[in-house]
Amino acid sequence: MHVVVIGGGSGLFQAIKAIRPIAQRISVIVPTCGDDGADALIRRLGPYPGVAGVVNVLLQVSRDAAMQRLMQQQFPPLGTPYDRIPFGILQLLASAQSLGSLPEAIDALRLQLRCDIDVLMACDTPHDVVTQTSDERTYRGTSQFAQPLSAPVQTVLLDPPVVANPVALKVLRVADMVLIAPGSLYRTVLPALLPTGIGETLRSLAGKVICCGALTTVSGQTNAFRAVDYVARIARALGRGAIDVALLNSHQYSSAAVGLLKQHDMAPLRYESHDAHVLNALDIQPVARDMLIDEQGRAPGMLAKLTTHDEAELRMGVVTAQRVG
Repeated sequence: MHVVVIGGGSGLFQAIKAIRPIAQRISVIVPTCGDDGADALIRRLGPYPGVAGVVNVLLQVSRDAAMQRLMQQQFPPLGTPYDRIPFGILQLLASAQSLGSLPEAIDALRLQLRCDIDVLMACDTPHDVVTQTSDERTYRGTSQFAQPLSAPVQTVLLDPPVVANPVALKVLRVADMVLIAPGSLYRTVLPALLPTGIGETLRSLAGKVICCGALTTVSGQTNAFRAVDYVARIARALGRGAIDVALLNSHQYSSAAVGLLKQHDMAPLRYESHDAHVLNALDIQPVARDMLIDEQGRAPGMLAKLTTHDEAELRMGVVTAQRVG
């Protein structure tokens, strides 16, 4: 089975780990609108999109431990533009200059790291994510999410409007299953899905498209959301028919867990059976299961558990979702 996973951040890594045992081939599509951290350096040194997320995935899935350690080495904080930048980022940029092609440089790095997973840019031209809030303010770039936004987000778009990476679209068309990984809705999930062509391609697939919901809200972005709001926001961006199944967490959080999340201005993304009508109206079938790692423990270890899907339960959820309908 060929599975394509779309997303970024820790939710993407957990999704990759979950499906690895059940997929013969995995392709990953990563957003490329980052403008902070290593992405700021990348975009300053060439006409490149923010591909730090691509490098991070390659480093995570490397099968060469020695090369992985080398590429993960970071420059010390000395007050230079290279502070805390992994060596792998500079290796990628050097290869791009030498080869004259960023995609070729990514493929060269993948071979160096002996990765058995294809990691693709969502778009291969520079662009930003722009959000407009209900108080008519406009925010540009992923760096905006370092602080809570002033009001709920009304509109999310890419500027300039960009066309999806043709290689990513080609991979999607031949996928047996597509998994939209859980993550930060406005920072990693929608930016990976909004390039022109991705929504249209997902709507035309024969394979099943599964959207995995996040576990908790994000401060200043999705505070008032329920799990169905998260999925519905993605469904509206992609168009009716793009998502077949929503995989949602049904765990009932303890009062201690809710209290800990509240301390960090977060809350569970709740899903109740009576919310199914929202998804049914969008022609999306819900699959709910307890996908939370055991709540036992103390902060800060417990907080990490509350925001991370259990790998085995996520895997079984994907298998169940694949069999639906």
